[in-house]
Amino acid sequence: MADTKPTEKKTVVLESHMSVTKVKASKETKMVRKLAPTSVISNSLKRESRDGLDPLLLQNLVISNNTLPLCIEAMEVNVDGTGHDIVASNDDVEVLVNEKIQAESFFKEPFPNVSMIKLRRELRRNLESTGNAYLELMYNLNGELITMRTLSPLYTKLGPLSDPVKVKRKIERNGQIIEIELMDRERSFVYQEEGSDPVYLIEFGSSQSINSADGTFSGNVADGKTADIPAVNRGNKVIHFKMNDDPNSCYGIPRWISQAPSVVGSRKAEEQNLNFFDAGGIPNVIVFVKGGAIAETTTHQLNGFLSGETKSGGRAAVVEVASTSGTLDKAGQVDVQVERFGSEASGDKMYASYDSRCEERVRLAFRLPALFIGKTSDYNYATAKVAYQVAEAQVFKPDRDEFDTVMNQIIAKELGLKTVAYKSRPITLNDVDAQLKAMEIVKQVVDPKEYVAEVARISNINVVYLEGKEFTTFRSLDGKTTNVAQPIDPNQPLTPVPANQPAKPAADNKTVNNPSAKTDEKKKLTAKQAMDLSVKLAAIAGVSDDGLDIDEEEAASVKQLFKSLDEEDQEAVSAQVSIRVFGTAGLLPTGIFS
Repeated sequence: MADTKPTEKKTVVLESHMSVTKVKASKETKMVRKLAPTSVISNSLKRESRDGLDPLLLQNLVISNNTLPLCIEAMEVNVDGTGHDIVASNDDVEVLVNEKIQAESFFKEPFPNVSMIKLRRELRRNLESTGNAYLELMYNLNGELITMRTLSPLYTKLGPLSDPVKVKRKIERNGQIIEIELMDRERSFVYQEEGSDPVYLIEFGSSQSINSADGTFSGNVADGKTADIPAVNRGNKVIHFKMNDDPNSCYGIPRWISQAPSVVGSRKAEEQNLNFFDAGGIPNVIVFVKGGAIAETTTHQLNGFLSGETKSGGRAAVVEVASTSGTLDKAGQVDVQVERFGSEASGDKMYASYDSRCEERVRLAFRLPALFIGKTSDYNYATAKVAYQVAEAQVFKPDRDEFDTVMNQIIAKELGLKTVAYKSRPITLNDVDAQLKAMEIVKQVVDPKEYVAEVARISNINVVYLEGKEFTTFRSLDGKTTNVAQPIDPNQPLTPVPANQPAKPAADNKTVNNPSAKTDEKKKLTAKQAMDLSVKLAAIAGVSDDGLDIDEEEAASVKQLFKSLDEEDQEAVSAQVSIRVFGTAGLLPTGIFS
């Protein structure tokens, strides 16, 4: 009788030799997760003071990324590496010589053996890397500003605030300077290098002073005066530069912090690729054996051939495979397959597109065109020029102006400067050809010595001015040169008269203004008359429009006057018309005006 009990289902448990390893997040990844706004807002109104981001970690991220150093260096060079000039504070002020000398000497070397450009680049590097930069102002015993230097953000921290005190501030209202009183808590700073005692400093503009050794504020006494701290014990003043405000602290954050995942991810992708290549990458050949086993000696032999360890020049390999399947009645089948992966390995690009996107995100955080990090393959002269102009207007100039404001509102006032101001130089894209053409137009009305010096500067060639050689030459299409004036004098003939010929009287103003007056002899024009004639000829020929209303009768008279000139004057007037239109002499033939 058959068993009617239901059959029990046996559960087959498959053993797995795989184990899941818990990956510990790195400190960089923890920082990225900390920045994510996913935490629940507490119902408590009390807000505890929190430290900012670790500046050492931020600087390590900068030096380990493949894009951040390039972007930061581009900001250094184009914002703070252009130099500066000492100019008048405004157009209505006469610059005092002693103030200009004082400003030039201070900003030439703000700290011993440190130039202003080096100081500014250090500030910019700290500001772009960590979001914070500190400028220390140092005074003598008389309270006069002597030097200034940068403080490393690695060793500088925000100190405690003082008790509320009354402070007086000056502000301009309705054209007058008024003084107001405010209650404020003033900030202190702590600078402490490894293995040294802390040094306390105070924020610039504070009404109190601070003890540099123990950080105690001078405070306010009953009559409103501050307690006295000896000058030798007073802490220096600090100007705190912040890139962007950190919502979780009183520190600043760098402009690229929103792209921190891309900064960290790009580094990890490159490290993953490096580990992949260290492990040998994808094997060139993999041998699959089905239904059998390769002899141990054959396995070592194959590994030696495939890894290149075998020194023998032979390339043949005998594979001995023993069957592990089959019965006494029937032999098992052994299948050996060889798969090649060499071609795929040569074209493998792990995380290439991801790394490219990370690089673009980091660069866009600085709003920099790709040209500024060395990518020039997609640029020509026109697009490169536009990229420079846009970056100068949108990125470099605003940061430069902000720094100038600090120098003028703080440093210049501390130095007692009233007639001079600090002004950074902008980026200028000099087109030598355009500058020389512009100088051709005005060369008859400028000092010849200054003209020669400016040509030497623009063209970067050694041109020496010779006294008594003041003349200007024009070159026509046929290669002839014409001296317009020697020296320039609007009342002298336009072209010199040969020594063996008597001088011809120059055409008077009546003849120029009324060209219908005819004469058989060729006329000589002065430089001013030739300039007036060139304006009319350009309008008649249709190559220039200066707003002149010339009718047909007047046009015919002007042409008749031009025909009455000698050949040299005709060529000189034609050259002047060419300069007015094209900026270059010798482009228009004389026949176009006849």
